[in-house]
Amino acid sequence: MGYEITTSNRRNSTKMLFAPVECSDRLIATEIILGSPGSQCLGHGICMVLEMGTDRLPTCPTLPAIFHIAAPHQLQLWISQDAISDKMRNKHFSGQFFHMEEPIVLPGFLCEALQLNISSQIPSGQHALQKLDAFMLITLPIGCSQPG
Repeated sequence: MGYEITTSNRRNSTKMLFAPVECSDRLIATEIILGSPGSQCLGHGICMVLEMGTDRLPTCPTLPAIFHIAAPHQLQLWISQDAISDKMRNKHFSGQFFHMEEPIVLPGFLCEALQLNISSQIPSGQHALQKLDAFMLITLPIGCSQPG
């Protein structure tokens, strides 16, 4: 079973076919800004997670991304290969891991949609990165489990 998700902002529109093997209904389309908050988005990691269509500074490029609960305490982040520029690919996706210099507290809209504790966060460190044909798949631990 697959899901087609169209993400768009003022500048472009990206259509993604999302078909994980074991998939819940909770696929949350977002936009992410890569980098680290402490270095004003110039470092490595996820600087910000935004709701689709959120106004932002034009100097911060965004990527459409899908968040999905893969298992308790684990998120999957799916990013379309087509949406990643060569510059972003070389800086953030050239190795075997996705490096996060700083932890990021997940925004309220995402915690609510995924039924996570409002203070859930993704820790800093090296996180598993899979380079698939159409997607980059990043597996991220989360700081607390879904409410039972």
